[in-house]
Amino acid sequence: MASSAVIPSYKHIVERNNQLVRRLAKYSGLNEKLVLNIVKFSKCLCKRGYDSIDSDMFSVVLSTYFNIVDQTTLMKAYIRQSHGRPDNQLAMEDFAEILCAFLSSDLDLKIDYVFKIYDINGDGYIDSQEISQFVRTCKCVMDTDEADKDETFYDLAHMAANTLGVTGEGITLETFREKVKENGLILSILGEALPNYGYVERFRQKLTDKTNLQMIQMFGNIRYQLLREVPDTTEPRYYPITLDLP
Repeated sequence: MASSAVIPSYKHIVERNNQLVRRLAKYSGLNEKLVLNIVKFSKCLCKRGYDSIDSDMFSVVLSTYFNIVDQTTLMKAYIRQSHGRPDNQLAMEDFAEILCAFLSSDLDLKIDYVFKIYDINGDGYIDSQEISQFVRTCKCVMDTDEADKDETFYDLAHMAANTLGVTGEGITLETFREKVKENGLILSILGEALPNYGYVERFRQKLTDKTNLQMIQMFGNIRYQLLREVPDTTEPRYYPITLDLP
């Protein structure tokens, strides 16, 4: 007879949450109070009873709060690390990590993050094929007349490859780091991996020094506000529950 699943105790849930906050604070250099609210915000994005964020929610949050219109490559970069999840689901912890990367002032962290996005197949190199994939979705190519599209695509791909110094099998993270520190604009050479500073600061202000009640008031019904999804109003089930008794 199979044993029933053990439901984690409240104490265990709190400790796991605290561990996540500490890890993200160390990763990003942000203070733990702000990171805690980033985690709370990310949890509000999940459907009730789930610990992941679906692609619809992912897209609307990045476009609404950060003006990132094309989120396809960002989603793909994290989906390949979310083993065992459906293709349209992103772990809540991974999304909180993205937000921490947006808000962090650590240049090396941002370089690591952007490289992860640009390295589509996750092999540790940015190669000419990956550059071509990014350029093909570039707005300035899509807006070009059909007759000139191939030429525009070739010119942009060639310019990006030359700027990055891509030859042979591609460039490594360390080479990419050197290039970015020579020219910061390279961080956005292949698209919207990072949001504009103004959007980041407006989002930071929404979360800074907010109490738990204020976070609930602002974001408790965010799925309805952004997706018009009817909130789940059913009563939560409390049993069976594991208690940590002294």
